[in-house]
Amino acid sequence: MLLDALSPAAGGDEAEAAAAEAAAADAATAEEADAAMAAAMLPAFLPALQEFDALLELEPRRLPRRAMQLGGKAAAPPKAKAFANLQHGRIAAGVGDDAVAALVARLEARHGSLALFFFDELGGGQIAIKVRVA
Repeated sequence: MLLDALSPAAGGDEAEAAAAEAAAADAATAEEADAAMAAAMLPAFLPALQEFDALLELEPRRLPRRAMQLGGKAAAPPKAKAFANLQHGRIAAGVGDDAVAALVARLEARHGSLALFFFDELGGGQIAIKVRVA
């Protein structure tokens, strides 16, 4: 028994287990470091909303690219249907159709002489407004 405990095979198993635990701890530390880095970098990608005069908050469930929003405010993407190509007589939206861009275009056409309108084409949930000073 004493010889079995001192054999290299017994020590090798313990060393492998210790190495596996160390590798798991390193992986967990790396994941925590990545999460901390992402949290620290997020403000660099968010707009400075305090610089605008007004802010229109859009309803998240009606945004076409809500899954791409930053800051954890994104709603869950819709679940795929069993038959994705079955439209039941509806005409699918075309490529490049964007309801938010169309709304901003209408706002600019009507109020473009009074204000500037800003939005994120890739999934923002707000339209920021800066009033033009005459």
